[in-house]
Amino acid sequence: MRRDQDHVVTIARRGRSHRALCACGWESHAWNELRPAEADAWHHVYGEDVIIDVTENSHATSGHSTVEATQASLSRTVENLVREARDLAGEPSPYAKKAYSELWTTADHDQVAVRAAVAEVQELLASHARQSLGTADSEWLELMTAKRLLLHALELSDQSETPRAVL
Repeated sequence: MRRDQDHVVTIARRGRSHRALCACGWESHAWNELRPAEADAWHHVYGEDVIIDVTENSHATSGHSTVEATQASLSRTVENLVREARDLAGEPSPYAKKAYSELWTTADHDQVAVRAAVAEVQELLASHARQSLGTADSEWLELMTAKRLLLHALELSDQSETPRAVL
């Protein structure tokens, strides 16, 4: 099981204070803003593995536009992944084997993009829960199914990168 499946993190707000809480018992520091609590949660779930170190030298040689273009490309990919996962979730047989490979292909075989899409769907679920007072309706079901499809696509990526024994 992957690390992001072991940890279910929520952000609790009390007045102006925000704190990330995990099902495993971990808690972040109390913050007066949401973003630092989210950053703590991200670090707790993913650790240093998905943090890309961009140094000043890379800016000097490649320019800010390269980093911005990469971020814009990732953002478009995540948007496409979320849209496709929601479309697949609305189909009669959303858990067909081809659904996972379609999502993996849409992600351009990028685990970071799939993880970001899962986080985006999780945010949509949280927003839906706030607006609907936790009612499980058709939109909730679609979002939950989309999240599961993306997680299965991520599992598919783990399997495809596992070296196979030569017989």
